[in-house]
Amino acid sequence: MLKTFFLRKFDGRPFIECNKARVFLYYSFFMLALLSFIPIGYAALGAPSGVVLRGGLGAIGLAVVILVSLAVLRTGRLSGAIATYAIPTIFLMSAVRLLSARADPPTAYGTYIFYMLYLIVFIAAFGKRWQVIVTMFIFVANNLAVLFMVRGGEGTIDTLNDTAFVNSTLGLAVTAISAYSLVSLMDAYTAILGANAKSSENRMRDIEGVIGATRGGLDVGSSLIGETQSMDSSIEAVGKALEAAKGRLERLS
Repeated sequence: MLKTFFLRKFDGRPFIECNKARVFLYYSFFMLALLSFIPIGYAALGAPSGVVLRGGLGAIGLAVVILVSLAVLRTGRLSGAIATYAIPTIFLMSAVRLLSARADPPTAYGTYIFYMLYLIVFIAAFGKRWQVIVTMFIFVANNLAVLFMVRGGEGTIDTLNDTAFVNSTLGLAVTAISAYSLVSLMDAYTAILGANAKSSENRMRDIEGVIGATRGGLDVGSSLIGETQSMDSSIEAVGKALEAAKGRLERLS
């Protein structure tokens, strides 16, 4: 029912576009379910009320973005739905992380960085390859801004944040490169499959042309056979007429 409601406009579209739209739909509902667990999980684990509040507000903001993107998807515009979700989410996540780092520096590298990793993978799966690199640089810049915001704290926390910055930056870069490479391989494989399908289509057309020409030749042959048989009948009739005339001449003689 939900699939029909949201994806009716994609009937008859190319195979890859239809499947991307279907996966995006399932992904969106999965994310809506996960977002509801953010404030619940924070509260259940005894996080400070401020953290629970920020987590809840962030989850609500992302849920609104997802619902708007689903509304765009229902109109049949897959690229518009992806952009409606990805662009606000990237900048919202970056802003919320900066606010969280300012309010609670010890959690600067323990929250939200994980969302950035999955957003890079999301862009690789649904967007374009160059967008993966742009997203990575946005998040690396955000990571660097967070570092400057939290530096100068207590010794142990400051050291942890330094090492977390290095590790998370490497994680963002490796994730982006891996996702970019995987999508490139899939695009190349899809291009090969498309070229093979096109070649097979051309061969089938050639075969159909040969079959058509052969069928035409057979039709011509059948016509010639019919005309030959008709001529044989006519020659036989003429022969009989000549025999009859010869008999009459003999009797006249």
